[in-house]
Amino acid sequence: MSGLSQDAAKRRKQLANLKPDAAVKTGIYSKTLIEPLRERFFAESVEAYPGESEDELWILAQRKAMAHQIATFIDARGVVRHQRRGEPFPVASLLAKLMDSIERQVATLEERKRERAAAPALTLADVVAEIEEARANGE
Repeated sequence: MSGLSQDAAKRRKQLANLKPDAAVKTGIYSKTLIEPLRERFFAESVEAYPGESEDELWILAQRKAMAHQIATFIDARGVVRHQRRGEPFPVASLLAKLMDSIERQVATLEERKRERAAAPALTLADVVAEIEEARANGE
């Protein structure tokens, strides 16, 4: 059973009530809403963490885009889905998980960035000198 009336007039009225964006609630699975955010967050991540894996930065950008959409939904509707029961929207817990994941991933990226900055860069002359010293010592 489709849920639509068999009566032509009632069916037209039912179909007229449908809205093109009716299925979009939070927008976390909407390509048109997520894609521009993901692209923006990816570009920002590439700039902030040069030399990191693009796959890892893409995942970070996707998580940030989804978290942004959920936060926008919560800002507009609030966290509580059912006031009397105090029931939160299910996406509130998803937002918490995404934020935790983003925080861990950014901490890892920041740690790698600090390690690269702290490591002294060897020049070609330094490398050649090390090789010559190793040869002289019989290593």
